[in-house]
Amino acid sequence: MTIQELNYQALQRFFPGECSVAGKKNVEAISSGQAEIIRTQHGANFDISIILATIAAAAAMIDAIINVINLFKKEKKQMPTPIQINIAIEKRINLQLDISQEKRNDIYKYLLDKIEEEGMIES
Repeated sequence: MTIQELNYQALQRFFPGECSVAGKKNVEAISSGQAEIIRTQHGANFDISIILATIAAAAAMIDAIINVINLFKKEKKQMPTPIQINIAIEKRINLQLDISQEKRNDIYKYLLDKIEEEGMIES
């Protein structure tokens, strides 16, 4: 499993409403880092740029968590705890996403379980 695949799965699991509104292709592009969020200038459709920005921030956070887990495994030769992940994330990253600590912990646990199942996640 690649980082992009795991990122996509985590977005679908923890941000299902936002992903539903954005659509599969947009979420795939964002989770793979191949999307640029541009606010529309014209059109009568619902502006989803705020939702896309939320998904992009969530994808960046998930990517950072995966990187922290992989780095911890490489350097410490063991899986980090959710508390260790939280400390590392808060020290190193300015999160642009306002989510509860409970939801963050659920994301940490989900990613830890997936990475442990799969082994080291590849880029």
